[in-house]
Formats: sequence, C-alpha cells, structure tokens
Amino acid sequence: MSRPDRQRLPIGYWLKRADELLTARIDEAQRENGLTRLGWQALNVVRGADGAEAALVAETLAPFASATEVLGVVDALRERA
Repeated sequence: MSRPDRQRLPIGYWLKRADELLTARIDEAQRENGLTRLGWQALNVVRGADGAEAALVAETLAPFASATEVLGVVDALRERA
C-alpha cells in the first residue's frame, strides 16, 4: 500500500492496527510469565479491585473478549495459583 493510500484509511483502521500491535507486544513480553494480554489484564483487574470476583473481571474486560473467554482465562489463572 502506497503512502497516499495509507493516509486515506479511516481512524478505525489505525485504532485496530494499534490494538493488534499492542497485543502482540504484550504477549511477547509476558510469554515467559505464561501470560497473554488478556491474562495480564485479568490480573490487573483483580489487583486493582483488591481480589475481584470472576464476574467483575469478565464485565471489566468485556470490550476486549467475551465473558466465556475471560472466565476461561480466570480459571486457568486460578489453577496456576
């Protein structure tokens, strides 16, 4: 894609692209800890809410993943504890 074509892409494209790059980088950085971006986010919600319930974690992370996916990550984190 040439530079002029890239300049015409909508802001939504760039937001999605930035999110994809952020996810890839966080996944890479957290790999040695056995975490993905979603797992890292879940841990941050729990930490920030002083031990949040799984339902609150799923609700907080709803913009990033389905409740089923978030609860699966929470269950996997519990098994590691």
